[in-house]
Amino acid sequence: MVRRDYKYVIFFSILIVFAVTLRTVFTIPVEVGGDTIKKWLFVKDLIEGVPIDKILADHHTARWGVNLPSSLIAALLGTSWFVYYLIPVLFFALLLVASIFIFVKAYPKDRNGILFAYCLFVLLLYGDPTYVRSTGQLMPFIFVAVYILLHIVFVWRSVRSRSQFDILLAAFFMFLAYGAKETSLFYAPGSAVYVFIALGWRRGLPVVGGMALYGLLLIGLETLLLSAIFGEPTTRMSLLMIHLGNLDEVLGETFGEVGFWTLFVGWVTLPLYTTILFVGALASTVFLLVKAMRGDRAAIEIIPGLLFLSYGLIHTFALKSIDPLVPFVPPKSKYFADLVPWAAMSVAFAARDIVGRAPAGRRQPLAAGLIVLSFIACAVSLSTPRQWRNAYPASGAWMWHSDQTYAFVSRAVKIGVPIKGLPSAERMLEKLIGVELVYKGNGVFVAANRSQAKIEVKATQCIRVDRRFEFVKCDSKI
Repeated sequence: MVRRDYKYVIFFSILIVFAVTLRTVFTIPVEVGGDTIKKWLFVKDLIEGVPIDKILADHHTARWGVNLPSSLIAALLGTSWFVYYLIPVLFFALLLVASIFIFVKAYPKDRNGILFAYCLFVLLLYGDPTYVRSTGQLMPFIFVAVYILLHIVFVWRSVRSRSQFDILLAAFFMFLAYGAKETSLFYAPGSAVYVFIALGWRRGLPVVGGMALYGLLLIGLETLLLSAIFGEPTTRMSLLMIHLGNLDEVLGETFGEVGFWTLFVGWVTLPLYTTILFVGALASTVFLLVKAMRGDRAAIEIIPGLLFLSYGLIHTFALKSIDPLVPFVPPKSKYFADLVPWAAMSVAFAARDIVGRAPAGRRQPLAAGLIVLSFIACAVSLSTPRQWRNAYPASGAWMWHSDQTYAFVSRAVKIGVPIKGLPSAERMLEKLIGVELVYKGNGVFVAANRSQAKIEVKATQCIRVDRRFEFVKCDSKI
């Protein structure tokens, strides 16, 4: 690398460090009673040597694309609250670093264009409240994003080289994404469409067929491994159906009569920021596709948009049954957080092309204006009270006061209390402090046997643990 590139690289490094540091400092409490704590308990049990067939209970514990790298990091660094947060933050940092490769390959001769598009991508990514919340927990979104990003890189390389090694790696990273979340396979048709656009049907078929064949072989190996663990034929789908088996009953209780329009509930309940971002991504994808058809049909810029469309369409219309109508995936807006990186990337690519077409004297003011506008949108999105729960509930913000159980357990974890037991909030607390508890309301837990503990613990107050493993109230607020 020549000397004049040093400032360029240093700027990106500072930007990444700033972004990751910001993400680390403004994080949210450990989510207890749901998906994240199941994964963390699985990680702790696996490290402690609990037989895997005893802890591999459902699709959350079976998501090895999250649990295995988390277990490796926890085995090396321990299972403190810091490591819990460090794992997703490391993957978030990897996403930011690896994303630079795609922008550089998209615009190899336009440094200013790379800088503008990348900054816009980071701002748009940070503005989405659900995605930001998810990347601070052991949830699959950030793991999937890293794997799919690497999948994009090797799909693009496969089109250019048609090398079996690149095709294998493209399939492998899609398999890792599937290992983190089963619905990641919804991205696969988007990759296939890109290959066919770039190479045509005849030359593209061996590439797509190769990725499909390698992917099926990898899933077959996973099935054999699961069957060996349980001693009977077992697939990821059978574990997933433990969760989806009564989906029709759950949807009926939530929506009443389930009909065609129920499929779109997840879309219409998105936060306003996410809705605007997705509309922009749809327009950007069309714009980039038209541009590619007239020029470089193998342009890497069109892949994120195609994945965005593929996942969104299949996620919406995949059905478990037609009569009665039951969607394969619950129509919840949080599941569309998977699309945020690719929506942000598509908008950033399109914005760079639009700015590049402006007269030379207007490009810099236009680019600066879009960056400032994105920054304001990001700040407004994350400062709206309705979004605090999904974004950055730092000290004194919404989550600490409204959801006392989460705040209480989070603070306990942060001061080093080990988490053990079942992912029920009350039973988790009992395991945390080693005494039987009774919930009195308003975030207050007291010991069932007063001789076991000397003092009530309020979730709105800070807590510490003394040598006898009892919680003691502090005077200051969280």
